[in-house]
Amino acid sequence: MEAHRDEQTRTSRRYECLDAGCGAVIVAPDEAALVEAVHRHMAEEHGSFELEEVIIDMSTEVEHSAEVER
Repeated sequence: MEAHRDEQTRTSRRYECLDAGCGAVIVAPDEAALVEAVHRHMAEEHGSFELEEVIIDMSTEVEHSAEVER
């Protein structure tokens, strides 16, 4: 039962784009995937980048079942 409980409490990371007027929310299963997804979003949508440290610092934990928005 304890292993099942741990699986239910796993978390993902969530980052909300800080560019004015964007509001995109990116959710990934871990920090590495989040950094990659945010870098891709910033390059494709804004022609810029965000520092890895900023992405991690500004991200929050969310329940594992959260939907990924791209």
